[in-house]
Amino acid sequence: MAACTEKKSTDEELRVVLSWFSCWTEHQKYEFMDILANKVTPNKLSSLNDALESLSLASPDVFHCQLRMFNKWFLQWTDQQRNLFVNRLEEIDYQSVQYFYEKVSQTAQQE
Repeated sequence: MAACTEKKSTDEELRVVLSWFSCWTEHQKYEFMDILANKVTPNKLSSLNDALESLSLASPDVFHCQLRMFNKWFLQWTDQQRNLFVNRLEEIDYQSVQYFYEKVSQTAQQE
């Protein structure tokens, strides 16, 4: 029974972040894609966490609060859920997700 509750919670998290994404400006979407690319690139994870922690030094706006929530949730998602999330993002904004794929590819080439 607990597994069903956890799955439902993750599904809700996915829907919430997708809803936020659909309301963000183009600039915010690309900022998010930079963050997402860093999250899926193992060597970049610590710099992302440092960047998100620095947000607490100033009064965050709604967008940055949403990014914080996303960061907490994303860490709990399985690879399958993360892939589903990216696929759903692509349905909402194909161009932004192509930018994400380019960023991931560039990072992989640098290593």
